[in-house]
Amino acid sequence: MTSISREAVLGCWLGKAIGGTLGQPFEGLDGPLDATFYEPVPTEMVPNDDLDLQVVWACVLAEQAEPSVTSSALAAAWTTHVEFPFNEYGVAKRNLREGILPPFSGSFDNWFTKGEGAAIRSEIWACLAPSDPATAAEYAYRDACVDHAGDGVFAPMFLAALQSRAFSSGTVGDLLDAGLSVIPCDSGIAQVVIATRTWFEEFPDWRVVRSRILGRFESQDFTDVLMNTGFVVLGLLAGHGDFAESILITSNCGKDTDSSAASVGATLGILSPASIPREWLAPIGSDLVLSPGIVNLNAPATIEEFTDLVLGLRERVTFVPREAEHNWDPRSKAVRVTRSWSTRAGELGALNDWFMPALTRRRPNWPARAPASSSKARGRSWLLRASRMT
Repeated sequence: MTSISREAVLGCWLGKAIGGTLGQPFEGLDGPLDATFYEPVPTEMVPNDDLDLQVVWACVLAEQAEPSVTSSALAAAWTTHVEFPFNEYGVAKRNLREGILPPFSGSFDNWFTKGEGAAIRSEIWACLAPSDPATAAEYAYRDACVDHAGDGVFAPMFLAALQSRAFSSGTVGDLLDAGLSVIPCDSGIAQVVIATRTWFEEFPDWRVVRSRILGRFESQDFTDVLMNTGFVVLGLLAGHGDFAESILITSNCGKDTDSSAASVGATLGILSPASIPREWLAPIGSDLVLSPGIVNLNAPATIEEFTDLVLGLRERVTFVPREAEHNWDPRSKAVRVTRSWSTRAGELGALNDWFMPALTRRRPNWPARAPASSSKARGRSWLLRASRMT
C-alpha cells in the first residue's frame, strides 16, 4: 500500500475549503472577475456541496466492516443522507426511488449529465488511491455514474487521477498527463484540457485563454463541466504553483466559481501543503461546516478530524471488482406523449389577447403519428430520454 502524507491530505481539504469559500459569492457570474481575496471575508468556512458529499462518502465507507467503494453503497448514501434537490442530484434521487440503479440512474432522463456535481467530489478518491491514478479514476467512475453520464463522468475521473498523481509530486504537466491517461482521447474533457494547454502556450494572458475556452466550450448552464474544467486547467497552468494566484485566476474566470476554485485549491494543497498562505487559512478556521441538506450523519467536527478519518479509511479500504451491471431496459420507463394545441389567448387568457392577439385560431394539421424513423416527437409518439457512457 502506498504511503500517504497527513500534511498532503490535510492540505487537500484545507485547499478545498478555501477555494470553495472564495468562489461561492461569485457562483454563476459570467466574468471575468477581479477579486483579490475573499469577498466578503468569512469568519468560518462556507458550507458547500463540494465538500459535503465527500464527507458523506467517507463516513458511510468508514461504517462498513470491510470498506469498499461500490456504486450501490454510494447510491444508498444519496437516499439516506442527502436532501439536495438540485439538477442532477434531484434527477438521480428520483431515478433511485423509481428503482433505476447505476449507471442508468445517472443517464436516464437526465438533462444535467454534464454538470459539475461529480467533478467536485473527486478528491476523496485521490486520497483513497494516492499515487494510483487508475484506481482513483475507477472509484470516481463508480461515484459519478450514480448521477451523471458522458463528460460528467469523465471530468471526475480526470480530476481524481490528476489529484492522485499529485501525491507523487511532479509538474502540472505531469498531473495533466495522468488525468488524460484515464479518459477517452475523443471525449469533450480531453479536448478542453488539450486545447487549454495549447492556448496557454501561445497566449500567456489567462484572460485571452479564458475567452478561447468560452468561444469553443461555453454553455448556457454555468455548471457545465467542459468550460469549468478548462478553467481548472488554466488556473493550474497560469498560477505557476502560487496557491493564491491559481485559485484567484480560476475563480475570476467566472461560471461555477466555487467548484472550479475548490478543485484547484485541493490539487495544490496535495501537491504543496506548505504553499497555502496563512492569510487564506485564518478566516476559514478549522471547523467542518456542512450544509443543512446533509442529514442523519455523525460527521467529524473539524477538518483535522475529517483528515484523520480519511487516513484511517485509506488503511482499511479494499479494492473490489466493479459490480455486474443489472439488466434493465430504459424503454420500461417510456412515457406516452400527445401533442396539445391552443391559441395564445387560450394559454394566457383575455389579458394576453389584448396585448398580443392570437396569430391563428386554426388548429394545425398535424399527422396522427410520427414516422418510425423520426427522432423528434410529432403527433402521438413515445418519449424516451436515456443515454449511456460507453
